[in-house]
Amino acid sequence: MLRTEYRPHPINNGTSPRIPKRQKGPLFSLFFHVKHILLKLTRKPRYFWCFLTESRLEENFRKTPKSSYANSYLHFHFSCGDGESSSVPTMAKSPVEVKLIPIEATPENFAEYGQVIEASRDGAGFGPNDAQLDLSRGIPRFYIMRIRDTPFDFSVLTHHASVTQCLGSIGGHVWYLGVAKPTLIEDGDDGKMVDKLKSRSGHLYAPPAVEEIRVFRVSGPKFIKLNHGTWHVGPLFSDSYMDFYNLELSNTNAVDRTTYDFIKNKGVTIRVDPNDVDTSSS
Repeated sequence: MLRTEYRPHPINNGTSPRIPKRQKGPLFSLFFHVKHILLKLTRKPRYFWCFLTESRLEENFRKTPKSSYANSYLHFHFSCGDGESSSVPTMAKSPVEVKLIPIEATPENFAEYGQVIEASRDGAGFGPNDAQLDLSRGIPRFYIMRIRDTPFDFSVLTHHASVTQCLGSIGGHVWYLGVAKPTLIEDGDDGKMVDKLKSRSGHLYAPPAVEEIRVFRVSGPKFIKLNHGTWHVGPLFSDSYMDFYNLELSNTNAVDRTTYDFIKNKGVTIRVDPNDVDTSSS
């Protein structure tokens, strides 16, 4: 049944005859919303994506039992353009944790990533066991860096494409280094790797794979030389701070520092247990 509501006419302080005003029924409301959406689509196509995304998130959230998101609730916010935005509650997704067991670093098992340089007798000539360095693309920088409070979980790896890098602990303390093989794409190799990324310095590379990450334990009077493009994270250690000598170029961190975030790109974080060391490959 159609309901009517009588209101005073705005002219002459309500002395004019009352005109009935119809209430908006459900069909009118549906028509209004459809018209609103169509106007948005004709003006900006991206509204269609926002509309579908918001509807899907709302549906999934309504189907989720409250007990399952009580401790991991977040507010999902995205913009639909022109200053309009939509806020839809959704589930917080925790990253997948991958646990890695450290390997004692030796010249043999570290060869894919660089070199492990150990002490040699005084007066010995230069040979393949010495660090094979490339510092030709800039001014070498040899310095001591003091590092504090490094956690044994990480998600970001770094590489330097233009220089070999050397790291060692002053005093021969125990420390750890996470690495992955270089994924630099050289000239002529563009078609061999499908997933290509371009660094800020201009070189091409492929993202590192989670299954390629290794963590090495370094102990005693030795240092590590990293090849061009070797992905690395560290030094990692248990002490409150440690001093390391570092050999690279004077502008390495400013112009030749490429990073890859596994949480952002793969939803993965890596955890290392320093008390569990694999010595089978030593």
